[in-house]
Amino acid sequence: MSAPVRAPRPAAVRPAARPGVVRPLRSTAPTPYGLDDLRDLTRQIAAEVRAGEHEVVIDPARRWYRLLRSDGLLDVWLISWATEQVAELHDHAGSLGAMTVVSGALAERRWTGSGGLRTRTLRAERGAGFPLGHVHDVANPSVEPAVSVHAYSPPLSAMSYYDVEDLPASGGQRLRRMRTELVEAGQGVG
Repeated sequence: MSAPVRAPRPAAVRPAARPGVVRPLRSTAPTPYGLDDLRDLTRQIAAEVRAGEHEVVIDPARRWYRLLRSDGLLDVWLISWATEQVAELHDHAGSLGAMTVVSGALAERRWTGSGGLRTRTLRAERGAGFPLGHVHDVANPSVEPAVSVHAYSPPLSAMSYYDVEDLPASGGQRLRRMRTELVEAGQGVG
């Protein structure tokens, strides 16, 4: 008796790369939500916050946060940022993410690989999506408080924290993982 015939598995396709440049395969998190879904959701909830539907507390001693929604597939957080409050350089492990700034402005420094850290300012009603592998820090350098809405899918289970290390031989930089922390359900986010 012969073995059953199986269809061949599709080969993974890598994006075209210059010689000597290794690019990772594109992958998705185990979630039905995409980055556009998460961006839309954070914009919708940011509008609810602006309309006064969610209480916001500004705590000058530490970032304040509240879990607004959680269903096993995604978590949505409301976060306030007093002057000079920072979420240190981190990733979101196996979760996709998005944020929308409700009020104020936040500075995001994101790791771009060979380009090192790049900074962008996210102002009210603007936001960003975080694909897998996104490493960033977020801060409020302004005198005015800032408020933002963040969504993660699947809900955060771990976060790794990084430092940027100079490579004297090449003049470049690389990320150095400093620690990884498990995130408990309902624990504050970065």
